[in-house]
Amino acid sequence: MSSYNPAAEKANSLGLPLGVASVSLALLVLGILAFVAGLFRDPQSTWLAFHSNFIFTTLLACAGLTLASIYTIVDAKWCGPYRRFAEGLAAWIPFAFLMGIIGMFGGPYLFEWYYSPMHGKEAWLNPARVYTTDLVLLGGMALLAVAFLKASARPTLRELAESGEGIAQRMAQKWTAGWQGDEAEREIAKKKTNRLAPIICLVFAIGFSVFNFDQVMSMEQAWYSNLFGAYMCWGGILSAIAASALLGVLHRDTPGYEGEITESRMHDIGKLLFGFSIFWMYLLWA
Repeated sequence: MSSYNPAAEKANSLGLPLGVASVSLALLVLGILAFVAGLFRDPQSTWLAFHSNFIFTTLLACAGLTLASIYTIVDAKWCGPYRRFAEGLAAWIPFAFLMGIIGMFGGPYLFEWYYSPMHGKEAWLNPARVYTTDLVLLGGMALLAVAFLKASARPTLRELAESGEGIAQRMAQKWTAGWQGDEAEREIAKKKTNRLAPIICLVFAIGFSVFNFDQVMSMEQAWYSNLFGAYMCWGGILSAIAASALLGVLHRDTPGYEGEITESRMHDIGKLLFGFSIFWMYLLWA
């Protein structure tokens, strides 16, 4: 395994590249306009497209948080920046909760059971039960994400709070209020993340298996598989590892990461991706 670098981390806000930010904003506006137009022209296809994106991005974000929690539980010292990449994915979870609220309006176009559930499944497959359960799960995971990310990032933000600028500095100042010193803050952060990590893993493994039953498996209400929830959740974990590996390649030369994304660490994340791919394929076969 690659060596552990004990040097204290420091946040380095580079700001959004103007070109990328402009293109992203333009695509966001285009996506909203296309979504609205699609609702008038072909609502079912539009809601299916929305739902597919909702499921993929939600599982990727929640799995990123779970992956960071796994690193915490096993006290992984090899991962370095790859833990931060996983946490970066987790920052989407509050937005996934908002997408879940919007997705409620597409239920009649997505689920046959919305108005006529199969006999014997009425108590489980009904809008009140499904959306209450799933939004509570998403909302709870969003709160856990904010708490975990704040605890994990706080020890790195002091310098940014003092010498940064703009919204990054204001957020760093808010998140470092009541600073108790570098060593004390790192110890507090470790204790908080150690408490939160097992809860996050349990919520993801158990709660989001139910979420997958509701949001994906029930689209064909006559078919069921007990393994389907685990298959979907593990697919999210695998996607988070793959995304982390890709982000590592793309950020090797980014200021602040010099010498951190080493060949040894890239080899480690590659082995993790390979091993977890085999397990995911085993679930598919089973």
